[in-house]
Amino acid sequence: MATTLKTNFRVANRIEAFYTGGKVYVASDGSHIFCTNGDEVKILDAVTGKAVHSIKDEGADEVTCFAVTKDDEILAVAYRNSLLKQWNWKDGSCTRTWQSLHRGPVVSMAFDSTSTLLATGSSDSTIKLWDIVRQYCTHNLKGSQGVVSLVQFHPDSERLHLFSVSDDSHIRIWDLQTSR
Repeated sequence: MATTLKTNFRVANRIEAFYTGGKVYVASDGSHIFCTNGDEVKILDAVTGKAVHSIKDEGADEVTCFAVTKDDEILAVAYRNSLLKQWNWKDGSCTRTWQSLHRGPVVSMAFDSTSTLLATGSSDSTIKLWDIVRQYCTHNLKGSQGVVSLVQFHPDSERLHLFSVSDDSHIRIWDLQTSR
């Protein structure tokens, strides 16, 4: 009887690091998973678990948060150095870069259901609303105390309301027509 003392193995599959904490988003059709990995956003195939795209800007700072439109077409990424970038994540191209105008890092972001407004909440206690189509800041909402850790639009696009949560343990509902 022969005994095998040595066997050689080849790597058949390798999964690299893809998540360092923060938000995780699953595409509306369930096909992709978006997550933060240091200075990049990784997009994984939900079936295989492999990274299919990596959104990384050379020279950019650490990613603080990101948001994806409801139709999964646009990815907005906030960086620690106060830059906001809009990406076509499917081909990896950056379509727009602008300053967040916040005094601290952006820690929460959300698109409205029409994918035309982007809300950014910051550690400076303010919320800014951005018109993605016309490319300007439409609202600067003040009144929170502490970090604005969550922003979310009302799901009904007819109701122009934004919900926010901050460190002062208050949930605020902002009427975007009156800015109150």
